Amino acid sequence: MTGEGTTPQTGTPAVDVGALIHQLLWRRGMRQTELAKALGVTQATVSRKLHGRQPLTVQELVQIAAVLGVDPGELLTAAGKLGEAVDDVDDVDQLLAAVAR
Repeated sequence: MTGEGTTPQTGTPAVDVGALIHQLLWRRGMRQTELAKALGVTQATVSRKLHGRQPLTVQELVQIAAVLGVDPGELLTAAGKLGEAVDDVDDVDQLLAAVAR
């Protein structure tokens, strides 16, 4: 999540999902503390995840998207998680269940 490198699925440049989330927070006039409260975690946890020191899960990206009012696919794709999630399941029902968790 450093913004460097490529996504494993396509070989295209990876997007820094933490920077994208920071930008979305800024656009909405929100702070990490507000996001943390909405997610039920500490601000320190949000900071670690947005700066790439702790991984973001698919579930967390979906929750963050809901808080920020964006399409979860935007964050999942930016993080390269959508391809990983698809690779980890045998069918669509499993994927939807994993994303819903």
